[in-house]
Amino acid sequence: MTTKHTKVSTCSTEIEKLLDSAGLVTTTTKAGWCLREGLDHLCRVDGGHSACLIEQYGLPSLYECVISQSCHCRHEQISKKPRSCFQSLCRIIVGQFVSGHSAQAVWKRLLQHTQNNLTPQTILQLTDIEEQLQKPIGTTRRKAESIVDLAKQFDQDGLSEDFLTQSDESTIRQALLKVKGIGPWSCDMYLMFYLERPNVLPLGDLGVRKGLVKHFGFQSLCPKKDADKVRERLQIYEPYQSLLAYYMWRVADIPVINEAVTEKKSDQTTESPKKRKRVPRMITP
Repeated sequence: MTTKHTKVSTCSTEIEKLLDSAGLVTTTTKAGWCLREGLDHLCRVDGGHSACLIEQYGLPSLYECVISQSCHCRHEQISKKPRSCFQSLCRIIVGQFVSGHSAQAVWKRLLQHTQNNLTPQTILQLTDIEEQLQKPIGTTRRKAESIVDLAKQFDQDGLSEDFLTQSDESTIRQALLKVKGIGPWSCDMYLMFYLERPNVLPLGDLGVRKGLVKHFGFQSLCPKKDADKVRERLQIYEPYQSLLAYYMWRVADIPVINEAVTEKKSDQTTESPKKRKRVPRMITP
């Protein structure tokens, strides 16, 4: 019979093997917390219930310290990634309510259209949103308007790179929710993927909910009705719920690497949910 101690011991050994084989120069994330400590916490709490996730799925591939070691061509990888808070939020906006493939294509066209100089100033120089932004990159007018509104917020000092990296999560959420096209889910994705904050649990994401149902045996999971119950059950995973969320995507068989783009039914996004045909997968930028 497998005991909690055996599970934890096996998991801890597996973590060290994974970290050694990856050859990580550091296990410190962008937000300053230690990935090794987070993984160890994940496998020790809750009676070792989630220890199997690390053994089965390996290191979480959304963190910069992991990505930098796994890329065959680091320069190529970085050139496709959002390099600023503004770019990251643009990436999230264009990816709402479309498949991963479509989101990737639109993101690449947006970078090409701005000659890899995607800044608030570049966007605000456009005089015709439809002809100079919407059509060239192949997105909806509302999404184009959302990007313009985001650029205006930066230009008017409502938002800034320093503010969006150094503020606490609550303050960041309050500011971002004022931007057209950005809702709670988008805030979660930004905090979790770009800032690499450790304790984000995006219950508004369908993939996370599917993983929670499979892994924890919830009968059903409504993001509004069941949120308090689920958060109470998963409180033991704090302050590393972002790691748990990553593995829930994996349990749900949804690949997640780096910047997230998926649908969120209750998000204040720009397309009608009736148009959805399937759950988009999360992709690399």
